Amino acid sequence: RETYGAQPPVELMRQLIDTAAYAPPGAPAFGGGWYDRKTLKWKAVTDLTLIAAMGPPGGGRQVMTNRMLRHLHMLNFTTMPSDVIEAIFTTITKAFLDNTLASELSPLGAPLVQATIGLYNKTCDVLRPMPSKPHYTFNLREISKVIQGVLMADKRRTTSREDLARLWAHECQRVFSDRLINDQDRAWFLDETKNQMKEHLKLVYDKVVDTSRPLIYCDFFTPGVDPSIYEEVTSVDKLTGICKEQQTDYNEQHLPMSLVLFEDALGHVCRISRVLRQPSGNALLLGVGGSGRQSLTRLAAFIADFNVFQIEITKNYRTIEWREDLKTVLKMAGYEQQQVVFLFVDTQIADEIFLENVNNILSSGEVPNLFEESDLGTIFEKMTQILTQKGQAVTKTALYAQFISLVKKNLHVVMCMSPLGSEYTDRIRQFPSLINNTTTDWFSPWPPSALKAVARTLMSDQADTMEETVFASIVDICGAMHSSVREKSTVFLEERRRHNYVTPTSYLELISVIKLVLKQQTDRVNTRRNQLSNGLDKLNKTKSEVAVLKQQLAEQQPVLIETSAKVKDQQAQIAVDKEEALVIKEEAETSSAAAATKAAECKEIKDSAEAGLAEALPALDAAVKCLAKLDKSQIVEVKALKKPPAGVRLVLQAVCIMFAIKPGKIADPDNPQKKIEDYWGPSQKMLNDFGPDKFKQALIDFDKDNIPEAVIKLVEPICVSDEFQPEVIVKVSVACEAMCMWVQAMRKYYYVSKEVEPKRRQLAAAEVELKAASDSKAAAETKLDAVTKKVAALEAALKEAIDKMASLEEQVERATVQLSNADKLIGGLGGEAKSWEEQVGQLSEQLNHVMGDALVCAGTISYLGPFTADYRSSIIGEWLGEMKSRGLPFTPDCTLSKILADPVTVRQWNIDGLPADAFSIENGIIMSVTKRWPLMIDPQGQANKFIKLSKAGAQLKTIKASDATKKIQQTLEMGIRVGQPVLLENVLETLDPFLEPVLANQTYKDASGTLVIKLGETVIPFHQDFNLQLTTVIPNPHYAPEVSVKVTLLNFAITLSGLEDQLLVQTVETERPDLAEKKNQLVVQNAENQRKLAELQDEILYLLSNSEGNILDDTNLIDTLAVSKTTSETILVAVAEAEIAEKEIDETRAKYVPVAERGAILFFCISDLSLVDAMYQYSLSWFKALFLMATNAAEKSDDLDQRIANIINQSTYATYSNVCRSIFEVHKLMFPSRSASRSRWAPAPSTSTSGAFSSPAVSSRRVWRSLTPRGWASQRGSRSSTSRRCPSMPASTSTSRQMSRPGAGCTTRQRPMRTSFRSRGTPS
Repeated sequence: RETYGAQPPVELMRQLIDTAAYAPPGAPAFGGGWYDRKTLKWKAVTDLTLIAAMGPPGGGRQVMTNRMLRHLHMLNFTTMPSDVIEAIFTTITKAFLDNTLASELSPLGAPLVQATIGLYNKTCDVLRPMPSKPHYTFNLREISKVIQGVLMADKRRTTSREDLARLWAHECQRVFSDRLINDQDRAWFLDETKNQMKEHLKLVYDKVVDTSRPLIYCDFFTPGVDPSIYEEVTSVDKLTGICKEQQTDYNEQHLPMSLVLFEDALGHVCRISRVLRQPSGNALLLGVGGSGRQSLTRLAAFIADFNVFQIEITKNYRTIEWREDLKTVLKMAGYEQQQVVFLFVDTQIADEIFLENVNNILSSGEVPNLFEESDLGTIFEKMTQILTQKGQAVTKTALYAQFISLVKKNLHVVMCMSPLGSEYTDRIRQFPSLINNTTTDWFSPWPPSALKAVARTLMSDQADTMEETVFASIVDICGAMHSSVREKSTVFLEERRRHNYVTPTSYLELISVIKLVLKQQTDRVNTRRNQLSNGLDKLNKTKSEVAVLKQQLAEQQPVLIETSAKVKDQQAQIAVDKEEALVIKEEAETSSAAAATKAAECKEIKDSAEAGLAEALPALDAAVKCLAKLDKSQIVEVKALKKPPAGVRLVLQAVCIMFAIKPGKIADPDNPQKKIEDYWGPSQKMLNDFGPDKFKQALIDFDKDNIPEAVIKLVEPICVSDEFQPEVIVKVSVACEAMCMWVQAMRKYYYVSKEVEPKRRQLAAAEVELKAASDSKAAAETKLDAVTKKVAALEAALKEAIDKMASLEEQVERATVQLSNADKLIGGLGGEAKSWEEQVGQLSEQLNHVMGDALVCAGTISYLGPFTADYRSSIIGEWLGEMKSRGLPFTPDCTLSKILADPVTVRQWNIDGLPADAFSIENGIIMSVTKRWPLMIDPQGQANKFIKLSKAGAQLKTIKASDATKKIQQTLEMGIRVGQPVLLENVLETLDPFLEPVLANQTYKDASGTLVIKLGETVIPFHQDFNLQLTTVIPNPHYAPEVSVKVTLLNFAITLSGLEDQLLVQTVETERPDLAEKKNQLVVQNAENQRKLAELQDEILYLLSNSEGNILDDTNLIDTLAVSKTTSETILVAVAEAEIAEKEIDETRAKYVPVAERGAILFFCISDLSLVDAMYQYSLSWFKALFLMATNAAEKSDDLDQRIANIINQSTYATYSNVCRSIFEVHKLMFPSRSASRSRWAPAPSTSTSGAFSSPAVSSRRVWRSLTPRGWASQRGSRSSTSRRCPSMPASTSTSRQMSRPGAGCTTRQRPMRTSFRSRGTPS
């Protein structure tokens, strides 16, 4: 419906009917049509019958134009009577009770339906839709939903009247009460439920329902049962355990969710689960962003084992992508037959067509013309199988109907919407299926019990470090802080027309920041206190050691002198003994040389003898080896021979000769008369006497060194005989071979030994001489050893004495150095002891107050960014009162800047352009501490200037919200990759969905462990140094809760004191540029000196606290401390001198303070005009330019007071004249009277024609009259806001002459142009 009532779709249909009556020439007689706008040809529509359906006007339905109704035959379907409704639902209910539950429950069918209808009628009469409650629309679907819920009763749990009545009460609450927005409506509904139960079911509600716990049913209270049981939750603790277990399983399989499952959250999980288990169950979750709607839906879907589908909004997400996503989810629910939860949030509505499509899905299960022929082919192929199995006819209509049926069965739409703003109301009105075809669940603000439960869960680690009573107080205070800010936001909206939303996410941020600030402050205070305590301990220890060192030095000096004399005596005695030792050493060396010579001679003789023996030894060894092989049997065999061969006789003869056995006498066989020598008989006797074993051993043990010469002479002829060779003998006897070799070896050894014998005798003589030389050498060495030991003993004693003397010298030197270092340390840092003791006491007190201070700081960071300074002070005052009433200690007059501000950092901020007022400093601290990216409300551009100066060294990248998408994306990607800060300027009241991953900090680790973030379709590495800051120039933006939870809103609008400082600087730069330049130099110099001073003090404490051992031994450390202290004192002198100079300059500057005060009051009076009319917008840059021109145009004077008065009057006049030309006539008295009432100034002496304000009414009116041009004054009879309007004069082209004639060039009928701070700095 258009603004003036036209309904274009209806008008097109009416045109179709109208043209049927007077069709153009050539057109069919019956049927209308339209002209094709492209071809300009007529298109006729034939064979058409129009059937229309509509509801009565109201509840989002428009009044139908009579020009359309006159063409239609109207049939009115009246509201169905209650008895008919009762009959329908009673039949259904009784059938269920008869067939499913116990038969005794059947009589309750009719009373249940009657009670439901009665409750429905009462609800429709009392709870009517209003602008704040547009979803309070009820129809017969609500009765159907209640009955449907009752039909979910399980016979395993529903066995009595009370059980069925309890289930009925629960279903009524889910259908009706869950959509109610306040406790008052819910209380009324509960009372009415009790009345209906008592009237129709004849039961008392309080006896049927346990009011000590919430009435909740779910189908997962008894895990592992198939089918699941829809039953009452009888234990909240058990339900909590089940849901926590499911949450753990979810986090293991999906992106983890950090949920605190308090009682209200559990209730919402059960409500959503109830909807999902119903056929075509859809839910509408109403609540502000951050209330847990999406997280609880995901958990409920996981419990039900459903898939969750949600679209991903990107910068270029439009209708095409939306339709593709719809196809995907409908196919999942249709031919894939998956149970799917389509989770859709109102912040994802990039086009209203999205909501229209969702409305169609809710009402009919399809989106018209969504699928193309190729898509339908796949769908029909899948559906053909199903219809064939059912035995139904396979037609396109039947196939598509089957697909839609499966979609309705398997698809569950969960719509999350914020009930704030006009968009929600409009959408509810335009798309009624959002209410009619869903079950509404209203997410109320967290109750105190939920706030406490969340705080207890998230701060469980802190609970272990403090008493239970203290922790309970902290938990209560956290809830009170949240509630107080929510209440104050309502007042803020009423008084200042500024919106601020307090969401559960803000509370979670509060708890997170409390933990962060508590840890940081505790660590900082403890570290500083420990450093100071260590420094004090070192100083005190040094003072106590000085006297001990002096006494030690006095005792060690005499001992050192005595030890030195003793060392000299020992050195003289050692010199004498060393001379004696040298003489004895020479004698010993001579004896040693003689012994060595004799030993060499003996060795030579011995070597020669051994070389000779070496010739015989191989043969001897061979004989011994052969004897070793000689067997006993072989010897016995030789012995047993009666007629031994000649070789055997020869060998045994040689053996007998070697053993000196005499031969026997036998007759010569050739001459019997003659006797010859015979060795066979003696040899036989020899073998018998020795025996085989002893004979062999006798051969081995034969004394080869003492063989008589006569024996050798007797055996010689035998040995040289050719028959007496081993190779010959072996042929006759193996045993005799060994004996032969033995005899030959003995003979050879004899001859060799005979040659070696003289050498042996010579060796024996030489050895005697060697022994004598060795004895002489040993005697000399013994004497030398005695002398050497004596000298060594003396040297050891001397060394001991020298060591003792060195030790004493070292101790004396160390004591002297320690005394010197002690004097330096005490002299340099002794004056700091008192200051350090005071600081330790202060830090100990801060440590006691750290919990209360952390609460205030965290509350300020989490909640107070959007508030103005006066509201911040008021809210903090309430918090401090709450903490005081609960006995929680805190720092007096605790503020964020007092607790967390670092003077050096703040001073640098001021140099970088941050105003020096407390409000701006708090903003700077919030920017640096908050975990969310800051979004600064910056109508005057102060935040922009500060960010650009402070981040210039980090290569800040600046982009605007109006820049091309590609530029914004590339800049963000580069900043995220390399860790550069990015400033996004001029953002509007809605943020681009493309920024969602960055704002929500949706980082994760990839397979390689690298921290990454998905920006659009690109996954990029996330640098930890990346920083994003956003600013808007809208003076009073209205950000939805969904935006507020993603960023930290900061009100950077200029304050009165801040503007006074800026105008004072500007005035002094104009009037006294020399003072301004010197002031700036002193500020920068003082800031640098203060920074160096703080660094030096930290270095001194660090060196003291981290020194190991005795600090007095570390001369380098003492010298470093001395240098640091000297530098610190020099800087202190420079700081003091600078402060004196700065004070003198400030005294001169202070004379111009009235000028700055007047200018600040004028600007804020101008700013207040926007409350009268939104078009009255004036930028600070325009005003400062106007104020500067007024200062230059003011009359010069040598009298400073007169000059200041002239500036005040000229600036007042210039502001008045320029502002009055740009506002409506009816508002022109408002500005001077507002200015006079705020400033309450007296008229200043002036020669200007402008005069001055003397009273809020009379003087301002006189000034107004005096400033009105002659042509303008003639028409002052009319006060109409539509006449006598004069545009403002552009400040950039104004001159002092023009400012003295404010009406120049103005006409009386000009339309006032809207002033914009986004224009060229001037109001138009």
